[in-house]
Amino acid sequence: MTAPRVARGPRPFLAPIWMAALAALLLAVVGVLGMRGVLGRLAQPTTIILLRHAEKAPEPAADPPLSVAGQERARRLAALLADEAGAGRVVAIYASDTRRARETAAPLAARLSLDVSVRPGREARALAREILKSHAGQTAVVIGHSNTVPQLLAELTDGGVRASLGEGDFGSIFVITVSRAGPPAVLRLHY
Repeated sequence: MTAPRVARGPRPFLAPIWMAALAALLLAVVGVLGMRGVLGRLAQPTTIILLRHAEKAPEPAADPPLSVAGQERARRLAALLADEAGAGRVVAIYASDTRRARETAAPLAARLSLDVSVRPGREARALAREILKSHAGQTAVVIGHSNTVPQLLAELTDGGVRASLGEGDFGSIFVITVSRAGPPAVLRLHY
């Protein structure tokens, strides 16, 4: 009597199991890559460095330039913000349409080889939206005035942070971090 033979041919009844396992593996890989992309976008906050122009000269009254002290402060600002390790890589500089704001921005713009985007100071809401849309996940600097900096700060924090600047306060810097993962954070510094 001979032993029965074992068939070594294809086993079609296992094909659905392998196909389902392969499809599950493929879906898992796509899911992990998709979550990684979403988490990557959430992890990259937008940073806005907001400050008032430096000290202005007393004359001419209509649109004064920076004073000698203001020019020195503008150079210190450039040294502070041009260091990538300190504030992150600044990719955009905005200034109001006044001479003193543009002159405050000039040394930083020259050091980073960037153009200064000039915007009217009264358009805080539009400027906040533009920065958050155009520079998501990046760092931008905005130079305004004692009345426009608080307005822009309120816009960027959805009204969560209010501040005031005195007439002689030229050294305050607000570092606003806007993330999709939580409310905006604000750090107030002096230079």
